[in-house]
Amino acid sequence: MKKLNYIILITAAVMAFSCTREAELQETQTQTQTQTGELVTIRVSTPEAIETKVSLTEAGDKKAMNLAWENTDQLSVNGGLFSVTNVISDHEAEFEGPTPEGSTFTVIYPGSYASADAFNARSYAAQTQSGNSSTAHLEYNAMLSGVTAYAEPKFDPTWATDNGGSLVQNGAIQLRLQLPEGTSTATSVKLVASRAVFPTTNAGGETATTQTLSLSSITLPSNRILEAYMMFSAAGVAWQAGDKLTVTVDTPEGMCYRTLPEMTAQTWTGGSQYTIQCKVNANNFVINNADDLEEFRDGVNSGDFLWQSCSVSLGADIDCSGIASWTPIGNGTFEPVESGTVSATMNGPAFKGIFNGNNHAINNLVMTASPDTYAPYGLFGILYKATVKNLTLGAVSADTGALTATPVGRMDAGALAGVAYGSTIQDVTNYFPMTIPDNTSANRVAMGMVGYVYGDDESGKSVLSGLKNYGAVNATQSGSNTGNGATSVQVAGIAGFGNSGGASIINQISGCTNYANIETSTGRSAGVLATANTRTEINGCFNRGKINNSYTNARVGGITVIIAGSCTITDCINYGNVSATESGSNVGGIVCLVNHASAVVSGSGNEGVVEGFKYVGGIASRIYAGEITTCVNTGDVTGDSYIGGIVGGLGNNSAFPHVEKCRSNASVSASLNGSSRVGGIVGEMLSGILNTCSAKGSVTSAGYDIGGIVGIMYCSTAGSTYGRQYVYDCLAANNVTSTRAGTGGARLGGVIGYIWRYYNKDGETNPTDQYLAVDNCIGLNQTLSAGTCTNVGAFAGMITAGVATNYNRVRVRNNITLVEDGKFNATGASNVGGFVGSMPFGYMAHDYYVVSDHSQSFGGTGKTTTDNVTKSTSSTLTSAAFCTEHSTRATTYFLNVGDPAVKYASSGWEIPAGVSYPVPSTLAALGEDYYK
Repeated sequence: MKKLNYIILITAAVMAFSCTREAELQETQTQTQTQTGELVTIRVSTPEAIETKVSLTEAGDKKAMNLAWENTDQLSVNGGLFSVTNVISDHEAEFEGPTPEGSTFTVIYPGSYASADAFNARSYAAQTQSGNSSTAHLEYNAMLSGVTAYAEPKFDPTWATDNGGSLVQNGAIQLRLQLPEGTSTATSVKLVASRAVFPTTNAGGETATTQTLSLSSITLPSNRILEAYMMFSAAGVAWQAGDKLTVTVDTPEGMCYRTLPEMTAQTWTGGSQYTIQCKVNANNFVINNADDLEEFRDGVNSGDFLWQSCSVSLGADIDCSGIASWTPIGNGTFEPVESGTVSATMNGPAFKGIFNGNNHAINNLVMTASPDTYAPYGLFGILYKATVKNLTLGAVSADTGALTATPVGRMDAGALAGVAYGSTIQDVTNYFPMTIPDNTSANRVAMGMVGYVYGDDESGKSVLSGLKNYGAVNATQSGSNTGNGATSVQVAGIAGFGNSGGASIINQISGCTNYANIETSTGRSAGVLATANTRTEINGCFNRGKINNSYTNARVGGITVIIAGSCTITDCINYGNVSATESGSNVGGIVCLVNHASAVVSGSGNEGVVEGFKYVGGIASRIYAGEITTCVNTGDVTGDSYIGGIVGGLGNNSAFPHVEKCRSNASVSASLNGSSRVGGIVGEMLSGILNTCSAKGSVTSAGYDIGGIVGIMYCSTAGSTYGRQYVYDCLAANNVTSTRAGTGGARLGGVIGYIWRYYNKDGETNPTDQYLAVDNCIGLNQTLSAGTCTNVGAFAGMITAGVATNYNRVRVRNNITLVEDGKFNATGASNVGGFVGSMPFGYMAHDYYVVSDHSQSFGGTGKTTTDNVTKSTSSTLTSAAFCTEHSTRATTYFLNVGDPAVKYASSGWEIPAGVSYPVPSTLAALGEDYYK
């Protein structure tokens, strides 16, 4: 490598200025030599010393830059790769490579740039230094163009001119910066000019106002001097008289800066080094009153980067009652793309620094506006790579502050910020009420303490932690906005919308709590985050407020409305009642819809009452794809139809969701006297896996399909994943009651109400990709009361594969029911069985029941295969020997489903220590231990 040795008078340090890709270059050289066949040796020289121009230092020191060859150096001549064969001295070396063609020659160092185009395209936009004083990242670039000789070329401008050509070289900037006391590291250094002067490539042409050096692994010495090195383009930097240059350093404590004296007319030429040596000062501003707050706001909105990047702190509580009209801090525009390739465009002012409230409050700030489309609104408009912490908005009482935002188009509004873009917000408490009045927007609207949470590869992730909202939330959806999807009005106590434009960028919302009541008539409303659209984690968050939505077809969730791609909910609890009062509404105690294979809800619980209409669940309204695991519901769940203690609806026709290790100990009820499918865990199951779940409490319905675990397992479409469903290792220990009035084919079962594999209407009577299976489940129902149901069974009301040729696509194996005669009331039912009420077509094996008052028949005229469907006694079925046998047999029944196929199987019943046999409660005790 060729080193550029900078002799620095203060430190006597030596830095390397080179970087090559030896393996790649050697391969290129071999290929070139194979093509030409003939090698030639040339002798290359560099100047012994290059004296710099006057450096920009307060001390006025001059430095020298020296070049030295190394035995790994390579260069190119007319595209042919030459490698060092003999280092004669620091400034002379012999190289060997293929004989070049032509009468003029282009000689480039390093050889990785095989053409003038490649050399000219070399970018200076992304430079990174690892370690204080390190020069390992520096690379010397030089190109001799159009010279008539190549045998003894010199990287010297005089030699180039004498031989009919020219020389261009990049340059270097040394920065010796003393940082403020208390600073121990830094993350970046920027040179910021008052106009665009820094060429972005060696070709010149395009210029930028800022040149940035990212820093890593920086540990400052005791004198806090940061020594950093930047390269600049071979095109040079042309300064005009009066130009200003500011040096900024980003640190964890905030940005430091120094603006140098106005420049004289001069040019920083390639091949030279320039030194900037100065102290940098902390960019701090203290807000002590409302005037200071407005001065800070106006400074940020002026576009001045020092205001936008400063560290701000509150020196006292700020009374804003004298501010008549509020313009947000950072009043730029933010235009996101929510579907397809997620992205966002930001223009204009944004706050990019650190705002520390020092545990003070901003009081009596009235924020009322009808923001323009894409104009975020709140105390802050746009936060970009910023930090806001330790702040209170408003007070518990006697505070007039409020946010009232009336959208006319797309809008993101928040009491704290309209948009958090790659920003961190921590330990902020809000008391300001937040309101969206009836409005004219037909577009997506989001509101919370933060309206929109966004991150991408450029900004990094956004983090919200320790936020608390006590401000009442009220919102009304416009009559022109009729949706409940991504274009609807969506509000929550903490944030409105979460999104990520980077494949590895996961926004985080953690330790946040909403205490306020949320009263809306909008498409979406939730306690913490209205919509987790992509790559958003919600962890350890709580809702303690009441949520009520009066919008037709509303979507409501205790924590969030929807989680989609790479979104998760972990260890969250909803304590507040969650309800929707108009028809078609979907409601979930934690989340309304889980909507992507990578979406996961885990370790979370609901304790509030959950009320809605179609699809209502203690944890989720519906799960189309993804996973719900280790969740607990203890809040009563009510609605018209498709009601479940954990999930209202499980699966759809294009995905394969999974619900496992969940418990519901609640009253679950459906009021619709029709197709109101209701289950202790799941109301309606259309595809997917349900395993190791248990239900206590009660299940009550006036409708058709009622089960202690699942109301209905159903499929009727061929040629898709619709209908692949498997239930295993589940325990029903609840009351199951039908209050249905009138006639009709209603079904009630202690574990499953109805298992229905309907024949394909297109004529495919035995599709190979559809299964309905129930294995290794236990019914310990306290009572079964069938009302006027037609089909009633202690395990299932009705099981059918639709046609004889499909019988083996519906499988019920190794299940037990321990519901005795006195607990089984099926008066008036036409098809009653000790295990299943009616089973026209299907397959059963190793199923056991204890009911004596009802003989077991299977009905229908098709094919039903049974293997050991046995009436027994409680003492037999709860004996240690039987439990061991049952556990062993459980591992032999499984289903391969999914794409690619996955083996889903019981791990076997593990009999807990200390359980005595034989008593009827032993399987119950086993279940209690197994489902903890």
